[in-house]
Amino acid sequence: MSVRDRVTWLWRDPVGSGVIAAGIVAGLSYLSLQWSRIPPTTQLQRLGISVLAGLLLVAAFAFLRWHKRQPKPKTLVFLSSGGTCRDPMAKAIAKKLLDARGLKQPVEIRAVGLGPLNSSKASKAARYVIKEMCGEDLLADHVPEMLTPSS
Repeated sequence: MSVRDRVTWLWRDPVGSGVIAAGIVAGLSYLSLQWSRIPPTTQLQRLGISVLAGLLLVAAFAFLRWHKRQPKPKTLVFLSSGGTCRDPMAKAIAKKLLDARGLKQPVEIRAVGLGPLNSSKASKAARYVIKEMCGEDLLADHVPEMLTPSS
C-alpha cells in the first residue's frame, strides 16, 4: 500500500480524520503560542501577533466545521460465489443507474466473490450481456476480488 493510499484511507476513516484535524488544530495552537512569546518592541507588534494567532485559530475551527460537513461515502457491495458473473453485472447496472441520478452523496460500489477466484477478469457472457444492455463494455477492466475480513 502506497503512502498516498494510506493517507487517503486514514482521511476517510472517521477516527483518523478526527486525529488529523486535531493535530492541525494542536499545531496551529502551538505556533500561535510560540509567536505570542516573541518579545514585541511596540504595542503595534504585540497587537499584530495577537491578531495573527487569533486568525490561525479561527481558520483551524473553520476547517473542522467544513470537514464535518463533507458527505461520507457509502459502500454498496454485491456478493456472489465466483466474482466473475452476477456481481460485476450488478455493479455495472447499479453504477449506471446511480450515475444517471446524479446523487450528491458519494457511493462506492464493489463486487466481491466468496470462493477462490478462477479467473482474472469478468466472464465473456457477463461482458456480452452488459454490452447489449448498456451499449458499451462496462466490464472490460473488471478484476474479481475475493471477500476478506477487511473488505
